[in-house]
Amino acid sequence: LLEAFDSISDSRLAAVGGYQEGHPDDPPFGKLLDRYLRLVGLVADYVKPYAEPVRVSHNASCNSVYRRQDFLDAGGFRLNLFPAEDVDLDRRVHLLGKSIWFTPHARVWHHRPTSFRAWIKMLKSYGRSQADCLAIHGFFRLIHLMPFAWLVGIALLVLFPLPMLAAVAVAAVFALAYAWK
Repeated sequence: LLEAFDSISDSRLAAVGGYQEGHPDDPPFGKLLDRYLRLVGLVADYVKPYAEPVRVSHNASCNSVYRRQDFLDAGGFRLNLFPAEDVDLDRRVHLLGKSIWFTPHARVWHHRPTSFRAWIKMLKSYGRSQADCLAIHGFFRLIHLMPFAWLVGIALLVLFPLPMLAAVAVAAVFALAYAWK
């Protein structure tokens, strides 16, 4: 990651992050969850699909590094926002006019939840901390719109049940086919 600072020519560069992938020793549920996270990564901004370095709004703290002064100027991590302390910090870095980059060349293995129950616990934790970020910063991530998208989807399903069920079935088949590659 430190080498990425030298390879990216951006005078406003404050942080660089890299790719996270499921650990090869994860059990089957963890591996399936890693595939799912790759599938929804664009919306959730959790797993990045980029092949070249690119400017991003957020990198996961499990694989990122910040210039010390920019980190301090932004106020560092707010630990009471865990596990969204990195999202909050990256938002404050951007508000200072600084940039954050992703490089696919820096990779870490990240253990995924090993059971459905553990995953639900993780989702609840992420949901609470995202709500806190939303209360502090307002809407600033695509994933913040997901509850509204669900409500619209349910309304469309009620109003147009057969066409919507057909569309959901087709989308589910394509999603499952992609996830099992």
